[in-house]
Amino acid sequence: MPVGIINLASEIKENNLTLRWNQPCDNGAQITHYTVYRRVLSENGAAPEWTEGSILALVPANQQLEYEDTRMETGKTYEFGVTATNTCGESEKVQESIKRVKVSTGKLNMGEIYR
Repeated sequence: MPVGIINLASEIKENNLTLRWNQPCDNGAQITHYTVYRRVLSENGAAPEWTEGSILALVPANQQLEYEDTRMETGKTYEFGVTATNTCGESEKVQESIKRVKVSTGKLNMGEIYR
C-alpha cells in the first residue's frame, strides 16, 4: 500500500478551503485515487472516528492533486485528511497532516493538529 500523505497543504480564500498534496511513495503499485475525508468535531472538540461517512471526495490519481471544499457551516469545526489508494490498499491518515478548520462568523480559521 502507498505511504501516507505527509505534506497536506491548505489555502483559504473567502469561505473556501483548498487542500493540496504531493504524490507519496506508491511502494511498487501505481496509485489509483486519493480519498479526501472530513469530519465535524463536537462542541467540546472531540473528534469522531474516521468512517466511510467521512468521505468527502474521491480524486483520481491522474487529476490535479487538490480538492476545494465550499460546503462548510458557520460555527462548526472540521478536520480534513487525505489518503492514497493502490491495488495493495489504502494508506493511513498521517496525524501530522490532519488539518483543523473552524468556521466562525463567515470566516475560516485554520490550525494544524499534532498529536
